[in-house]
Amino acid sequence: MCLLGWTGDNNDPDNFMNVLYGANAYSLGTAGNYAFYTNNTSQAFLSAALGTYDSEKRAEYYKKSQEMIHEDAGWVYLAHSMQTVAFRINVQGYDLHPTSRKFFYPISIE
Repeated sequence: MCLLGWTGDNNDPDNFMNVLYGANAYSLGTAGNYAFYTNNTSQAFLSAALGTYDSEKRAEYYKKSQEMIHEDAGWVYLAHSMQTVAFRINVQGYDLHPTSRKFFYPISIE
């Protein structure tokens, strides 16, 4: 069992897919595959995704890999954090970003 916090900070699925689920990422003390999850077919899809620049193909490869990881229950997620922010009522236009980055340029004060 482990407690892990992770934020995909560059908007690329490989920022976490190979790091957290990859067959090359489960050496003790050196990587993020703390569950020591391995599935050769899933890994083949992860490797194929890294081998193409075609975004539609990459999405399909990652989707297939994710389905296998889910089915195998290699990791069991107990909770997910929620982002919260508070502003004065006259601050408008702030959107939470999925990578937790802060972009203040669309904000206006009414």
